[in-house]
Amino acid sequence: MNDHGSNRQEVRVEAAFRREEEVAMRFAGGVRVLAVIPVALWIWLENPLLEGFYYVGLTSLFAITGLLVMWLVKAGHYQPWMKFALSAADAALLAYILLVPNPLDADPIPPSVQLRFGNFAYAYLLLLFAAFTFSPWLVIWTGACLATAGSIVAYYVATRPGAITWASAGLNNPTLDEFMQIYLHPEFVVLDVFLRDVIVVLVASGMLAAAMWRGRELVRRQARVALERANLARYFSPNVVDALSHRDEAVGDDRQQDVGVLFVDIAGFTHMCETASPTQVMQILRGFHERMETAVFDHHGTLDKYIGDAVMATFGTPTAGPRDATNTVLCALDMIKAIRDWNIERRLRGETEIGVAVGADYGACVVGDVGGATRLEFTVIGDTVNVASRLEELSRNLQADVVISDHMAKAIEAEGHGSVLDGFERSDPIVVRGRRQPIVLWSWRADGT
Repeated sequence: MNDHGSNRQEVRVEAAFRREEEVAMRFAGGVRVLAVIPVALWIWLENPLLEGFYYVGLTSLFAITGLLVMWLVKAGHYQPWMKFALSAADAALLAYILLVPNPLDADPIPPSVQLRFGNFAYAYLLLLFAAFTFSPWLVIWTGACLATAGSIVAYYVATRPGAITWASAGLNNPTLDEFMQIYLHPEFVVLDVFLRDVIVVLVASGMLAAAMWRGRELVRRQARVALERANLARYFSPNVVDALSHRDEAVGDDRQQDVGVLFVDIAGFTHMCETASPTQVMQILRGFHERMETAVFDHHGTLDKYIGDAVMATFGTPTAGPRDATNTVLCALDMIKAIRDWNIERRLRGETEIGVAVGADYGACVVGDVGGATRLEFTVIGDTVNVASRLEELSRNLQADVVISDHMAKAIEAEGHGSVLDGFERSDPIVVRGRRQPIVLWSWRADGT
């Protein structure tokens, strides 16, 4: 794929990530609300009735922000920067809870004692909320905000007047009694343990972001495969796409099998090119190819190649089916109908009508890959291909829209769909260019004459 195509593909992948981010934020908001319920219940049971109101109220703020995010996404007001603001607000609220004493507590607990309760562990929940967005940058940002908030809390508590730390105590090798005396002091700050938790949160955010980055890369690769598969589907029928996308090598060894081969081209295209501008010619070709492609794929065929104003299609590749001959003729008839409908549109626009001719044969072909080491083309070769091409040329002499071989007609009857031949006229043996023996042909005209 060239650089332009690769860049366009990356833009589409990133756009898909942005769309999913909004869905993820709404989901994360719902998870946040549900997670607050057991946390609030635990706080309520852990604290006396009056003091519990305060902490439950603070905890409810996390649920309110979750509801706010859900509303913003649903109302279409969500912006990517909001998730970063939310993480910063979460970290600030956690710092407030750790620092500010409970105003409803008759005997407030000093902040130095507050740090021993392990409330900073709730930071892990906030980190997990960020992970729901599948954004490694948000996880890193959240970890940085939490670590910053935790560091500010630790610095403030440790530098308060009267605060005691191991460093300020000046004891290098304290006895057990000295250790317990300092540790149980209400102003003693367990700084090393708290800072350890801060560092672990920071490291955990980095590890989680790395895991999410790996996950996003996997999604990107899968998205590229899906886009490449979609590109393949523009040229091949779904059965060929399946065969190609599940292999890391050629479709398979060359083999011989019965295949329906169809050629269709625009009648008088050379003369049309003399009177039309290049832009008009390209518009006609694109409209023609689009309609022929649709007919081929609708009947489980393979678009073998475009040959200027002609299209070659095969039926029964890469795997033969129970009605390949029938699908070939039904496709030919649909092609004529598609052109007839197109001509109605062209007449209304004052444009020249398009005439097409279709030739088809059914029989043994060699199926496989042709080409070199760097580029392969899956195709079929053999006398059946040559006959189909000659029948398309012969249709003009027969004044027919569709010409098929007797082999094709017999194969259709063998498949049990002889009614498909209704409207076809069987001819006497005719000599086809390139063949010595004359063959019986069947021709069909759209006007039924």
